[in-house]
Amino acid sequence: MSLQRKENNLRKAQAHFDKVSRRSKQFQIDFRREANSRGRFHTRAYIVRDEKTHHGGRGIVHKFANAKYRIQGDKPSVTRTIKSWQPKTFKGKLFKANARAINFAVHDVTQTAVDTGLAAETGGIKTAGTAQREVRNKLKQKYTREAVDDYHRGVFLVGRTAVDAVKGTHNHLKTKKQYKLEKAKLQLKKADNKIYKAKTQKPKMAATKADLKKAKAEYKARIVKDKGNTLCKAMNKRRLQAYKQTKRELKFESKQLKTEQQFRVKELRNQKKITRNSRPGLLALKPASYSVKRMKASAWQKAVNEDQDNDVLHAIDSAKRRIAEPVKDKISKPQRLQREEKKRDRLSDEKSKSNKKLNRQENKLNENHDKYKQRKKRKPKNKKTKKTIENNDDNDSSNKKVKSKEISLKKLYNNLIHNKFKPTLNFNSTTIYSLGDAANTAIAFGLLYNLNPLLLNIFSIIFKVKKYKNDFKPVFKDKILFELTLNSIITFNLAKIIYICFIILKSFNKNRRWIPLYWDYYGW
Repeated sequence: MSLQRKENNLRKAQAHFDKVSRRSKQFQIDFRREANSRGRFHTRAYIVRDEKTHHGGRGIVHKFANAKYRIQGDKPSVTRTIKSWQPKTFKGKLFKANARAINFAVHDVTQTAVDTGLAAETGGIKTAGTAQREVRNKLKQKYTREAVDDYHRGVFLVGRTAVDAVKGTHNHLKTKKQYKLEKAKLQLKKADNKIYKAKTQKPKMAATKADLKKAKAEYKARIVKDKGNTLCKAMNKRRLQAYKQTKRELKFESKQLKTEQQFRVKELRNQKKITRNSRPGLLALKPASYSVKRMKASAWQKAVNEDQDNDVLHAIDSAKRRIAEPVKDKISKPQRLQREEKKRDRLSDEKSKSNKKLNRQENKLNENHDKYKQRKKRKPKNKKTKKTIENNDDNDSSNKKVKSKEISLKKLYNNLIHNKFKPTLNFNSTTIYSLGDAANTAIAFGLLYNLNPLLLNIFSIIFKVKKYKNDFKPVFKDKILFELTLNSIITFNLAKIIYICFIILKSFNKNRRWIPLYWDYYGW
């Protein structure tokens, strides 16, 4: 099939879908970021009529929770706003940290409450449905038992048949309308996937593969094989870094295309199942199938009612009503359709999450695009080493390397944190304080309690903390008060002290003076 024909099929499918979905749209709020007359961007809200993006269940809480799917576009976000803040002062950074913590707590509590409400409402709906079925069955049995003559049986049959006929016709027309919409969606997805595969996926995958092959060939061609030359080694290392960065970027493009294709295939498969399950069938055949079902149910109920003393038959009837019929309802076509619609909504959420994750990875790759070219100049870590190098330069200009000893804090931290022979610590303290103002005392109470995790981490570097208790007791008085009570026990032996001294000595490393080469200044 040619590309022009695929494009014509896509246009036809889109026109048919617009025609069918005209009455199935819903009102939504679309947030758009637009520039004003002065060039500044602002987010504006528009009320639009668009396709339904989520098919929720019954219940007030479910409808309230699913209202978020009616909001589209560049939605306002408190989390994104807090992340965009760039404070420079200590108070500003502290305020940002507290705002992030409060925002996270509010989100967590709200989500937990919504999930609990949804679960409770689902359980209540299922319980109400079961009770409703039981009451309906009991009323049916009672009326059929009391209807001893043909008149009452005929009235019951005619009334039930009329109600079922009206409900069946209404459900058939509703299902037919949904089937037309789902079929139009399926045709549109098929045409869109064919266009995407022909115009985007295959050409881009082939181009990515060719670029990767070309980059590899260029890297191999530019390698200089001279083991004794330090400059050639450095240049080869720089070329390898450039090739690895190019390889990462090209593989990421391929990953994006593959992920998009996977989601498209899943969505198409899901849409096929939805279309198949929403097929209504022929309306002319409905009375025959309905009559057969009614005759079966009537014969079975008659057999149960006639033999009142048969406990086995009544047990089978109870199992049929409580087990077989609910299972049959779960595997029926409407229930399968509802499950596939929920699966479609889950696929949409997974796709949006995957796109956000890929965007973060792409931003990280773009930040690291030229990062390998930036060389950090090695500088002495403290003033003593710097003075030693300068003195040696003044005394003997021919010295190229200067030995010096300095402690590596990172190495010392890693050695202490992984030390298995630590002294044990039992820490108990109580702080009674008052700042002379009730408001300041209350604020300080919250800030002081945030010090407990920090102190516990600091103590855990050197000691094995067996007991840690640090209480703060505010006193709301009009005077300044501070009382600190410490009660701590440190248990150690000579072997542990010797081992810690050995770790500290081991953390000293010998540094040599570094002589920069010209490519560290000029890149290549």
